[in-house]
Amino acid sequence: MFYSHVIERPYKGSTFSSFENRAVRYSLEGVGEKQVAYALLEPILYSKETMRLSGINVEEIESVVDSLSTLEKMPTFSSYGKLKDIALSYAVFYYLEKNNEFFYPTHKELEEHGIYLEKSREKEKEGIGLMLKYKGWIVIKKLSYKDAKPFMIAGTLAGIIDSVLPKFYSFLGFKEVKKGRKSLKNLSSLLSKIKAKGIERRYEVYRALLLSGISPYATLEMLAKVYPILKPKKPRGRVPK
Repeated sequence: MFYSHVIERPYKGSTFSSFENRAVRYSLEGVGEKQVAYALLEPILYSKETMRLSGINVEEIESVVDSLSTLEKMPTFSSYGKLKDIALSYAVFYYLEKNNEFFYPTHKELEEHGIYLEKSREKEKEGIGLMLKYKGWIVIKKLSYKDAKPFMIAGTLAGIIDSVLPKFYSFLGFKEVKKGRKSLKNLSSLLSKIKAKGIERRYEVYRALLLSGISPYATLEMLAKVYPILKPKKPRGRVPK
């Protein structure tokens, strides 16, 4: 089950208010991996919000991107300090979005390939999170909006997407992609060679981003550089008797 709730909180450069007031529940009992992928897409659709809630000035970045003639001329955003990697990820995301390129398909595109899973229930719920159990795979991440700051919401979303995105494409039958060295030139080259359409095209965009060292969303690791409180807790060592 993935759930979210409408919020309106200020962040540097704009105002955020795009979560939907709903909790979406799918029954994963006895379904195939492609149907599970259909359900996993729910939180992945919030990838943009991991960056918008991180503290970057989205209007400033969008203005920079709007002035570019090619992807290779994208600046490094070094003035953002520890937020520079997130700023670059958002800039690339926005650049691709303007050209209707995304690293994930829509539910409609999945349905066009015969991939569908009916919702078992949908209702209002306060907070954001994911509770999932499929065979031996369990993911439980949640956050109440009470006293939550924007970066905390970004961190929860990032943790969820960190967990489900690799599984999403694996369940759809695509190969795992290992992140390469950061290179906008390589990204531009790889994107220009994509001829596929539909789900395959979305995967190729995802693959091009990772091979070029560009995360398509703000990962928990990226956010933790700025907000140390988001660092995953290390497991406790052996307690002496």
